Amino acid sequence: MTTTMSSEKILHIGCFADPAPVGSNRLLAAQVLALQQAGVVGEIMTLAGDGHWRGPVPNGQASRLRDIPYLSVSRGDCNYHVFDLPAVWKDRVMTAAEWEAAVDWGKEVLSQIGPSLVHQHYWQSTRFMLDAAQRLGIPTVCSVYDYGAACLRTLLVTGEGRLCDAVVGEDKCSKCIVAGYGALGKANEAVLRWGPARALVSRYGFGADLKGPLARRGAARLPVRERVSLTIERSRKELGRLNALIVTSPFSREFYGQFGIPPERIHVLPWFYTGAPADPRLPGFEGGLRLAFVGRLAAEKGLDVLLAALARVEARGAVSLSIAGAIDSPYAKELQSRYPDHAGQNRVTWAGWIGNDQVSGFYQQSHVAVIPSLWYDNTPAALVEALASGRPAICTDVPSMTHLVKHEINGLTFPMGDVGALSAAISRLADSPELVTRFARHTRNVPSVDEYAASIHQIYKVALL
Repeated sequence: MTTTMSSEKILHIGCFADPAPVGSNRLLAAQVLALQQAGVVGEIMTLAGDGHWRGPVPNGQASRLRDIPYLSVSRGDCNYHVFDLPAVWKDRVMTAAEWEAAVDWGKEVLSQIGPSLVHQHYWQSTRFMLDAAQRLGIPTVCSVYDYGAACLRTLLVTGEGRLCDAVVGEDKCSKCIVAGYGALGKANEAVLRWGPARALVSRYGFGADLKGPLARRGAARLPVRERVSLTIERSRKELGRLNALIVTSPFSREFYGQFGIPPERIHVLPWFYTGAPADPRLPGFEGGLRLAFVGRLAAEKGLDVLLAALARVEARGAVSLSIAGAIDSPYAKELQSRYPDHAGQNRVTWAGWIGNDQVSGFYQQSHVAVIPSLWYDNTPAALVEALASGRPAICTDVPSMTHLVKHEINGLTFPMGDVGALSAAISRLADSPELVTRFARHTRNVPSVDEYAASIHQIYKVALL
């Protein structure tokens, strides 16, 4: 890939930016490094102390920008600007006054770093930097990794546990969030709606540094309707002024298109795979069908649905499932205790967390990947890696995945949460190895990180015109 941007400096901003993450998202650093290999100069602004940064952090003797600890460091062949932001600026929804203070600070930081373009990744903790860049007239690009920039439940799943229709509205979204509250959440909301109590709760329950007892328990500081209103308002303002928005599926494009972004500025780029192309050859079927699950062992990923479905499978040949993911949550530990080595008559192996460089090899030992997500999973990296490895997939039939997995072409889809349908799909493939082989021929329909970087590069060129 050639470039004409050697004199331009791109500032990438976001959490999850460590070049060698453990159990965390690696997409940000991977694309920055690929762009740099192509000659596009980039630096990363990220946060210390959020559990996703493993490098040096600012200490008491660190440089400071308007009293904010700051450290400039090089890691993984990339320059990082590492900040330790006030806790209140990292809150999901800041008050108007807090937002303005954060934006003012962001403007000063950007003036000192001097980027030609700001590329915002994720909505967590640094979203105000988009507003700061836009007020300074700096071109802005944003990559969205889920729906949290506009959905306070992040997953587009309602409080009653149903898929949302993906249309935002102050009244509708407020009711949705309250519907998902337990007793403590409803009590929290009732207190916040009473003005005098709200002031006391803010002062003594949270404190100026958000280290009070209520903050430690994850309580909300603002009433639901106010949080929803601020979120929608900020999305319309910041996203509507973008030079480019990068989404991973046509579904995501439709969702974010409701915030006033001109259609020609929304670019659909499925996530990429890293490393050399994997050997697409399937292992033999002598030992039966081998399934693979890779990902966070969290309820929304639907592993419980997969294990329940596997327990029902009574195929002619053997079926086994290997699970890769950290067993560090009550959800994961409970499933492991229920299915320690078998689900019904079928074998289960708990591989634990595996490194990013091991994912391709993990898939090489399998025949089929299973992605049973219980939300509009935003083109999950596990699915992309499976397809890049030449492995067909069985996945939930949500439009954030079916743009890559075509039913009866390179995999099978099933209704979300339908244990019986998933069990039937597994049984069908277990009894028809030739079908798995046919599906595998139509995989590898995802970009490499270099191909993805080339597309990003073209987007930058247009934004900088």
